[in-house]
Amino acid sequence: MRHPVYSGGLLFASGISLALSPWALAATGALAVVWALKARVEEEFLHERYPGYAEYSSRTRNRLIPFVY
Repeated sequence: MRHPVYSGGLLFASGISLALSPWALAATGALAVVWALKARVEEEFLHERYPGYAEYSSRTRNRLIPFVY
């Protein structure tokens, strides 16, 4: 998993959303989409800045959710 901070934040937000209101999961879903897009932009920057990042990203396939995405 290449972005564990985002994954942890989404897990935390999901738990809070389930505890407060199922409707809050919509906001968590929107946050997941925004962070997934942000992760793509960050990875483009990292590929340009660090030559070894391409090899690292090929070894760690998943961005946010293990075995899924």
